[in-house]
Amino acid sequence: MLNYAVAAYYMFIYDSSRFMLSPAFAFKGDVIIDAQQPNYTFSGGVQLKHNCKEADEELAWMRFRSVIIPDSIYIPVQEIPTDFSGGRTTASILYHKQSMQPYSAFLTLDKAVDNEIISASGYLTFNKKKAEYQIGSLQKLSDEKEGTGNYLTLNQITCDTKGEGRLSFGFKQGHVKTLSYGSIKVNNKKNECETDMALGLNFPFAKKALDFMAATISEDLGIEMMDLTNSPKVMQLFREYVNNESRFERIQEELLTMGASCTW
Repeated sequence: MLNYAVAAYYMFIYDSSRFMLSPAFAFKGDVIIDAQQPNYTFSGGVQLKHNCKEADEELAWMRFRSVIIPDSIYIPVQEIPTDFSGGRTTASILYHKQSMQPYSAFLTLDKAVDNEIISASGYLTFNKKKAEYQIGSLQKLSDEKEGTGNYLTLNQITCDTKGEGRLSFGFKQGHVKTLSYGSIKVNNKKNECETDMALGLNFPFAKKALDFMAATISEDLGIEMMDLTNSPKVMQLFREYVNNESRFERIQEELLTMGASCTW
């Protein structure tokens, strides 16, 4: 009986080496080379390479450990990412608490303290055709329209940061509960912000009063009923709210046939 030794090699790469996983990603940390595996395991920090940051802004070395396939790089991003030293970092769009001005914090050392409009986790990749960094679930990265979950992108050329998913603007909620779904685009260099969203409200309200209000809007004001199925943001809001695909399909069917839904 023959025994075979498995060779594994470890080496550490310093940031001064300027080692690149690809033109989009710098790396520092440990590299594990297993003779039985075709690809290497990287355990350390990854940093983005772009010219979109402000003069005083510092990009994070986000900590991760994963096998990297050179021609298809997907780097895991935790819900609460940390930097190389274990400190908190962020993959999100934040807002300044005093001015409420949104700004991009796409893998930076900014700290999210109850001022997060949207964040994303899952995997980080770089789309060469669009020249943009993308963070989201594997499902969302492969199919942006049909995939679920929050999605965050940073364009390397325009420096636009876009987020799509559940949005939060720091409203203090008492008896009124809100759920927002939509998209937001910010550009730190241009100091611009655009939003496109649907807002769901849940609050105590007498059914008779609601029926009276609906009749007044429909009959007295002559406002035609809106076809909610033609609004992707509203439909995605329903999908996120019920968090059940079969229930969501029933809602779609009821909206198409009756103009309203009783499935909640």
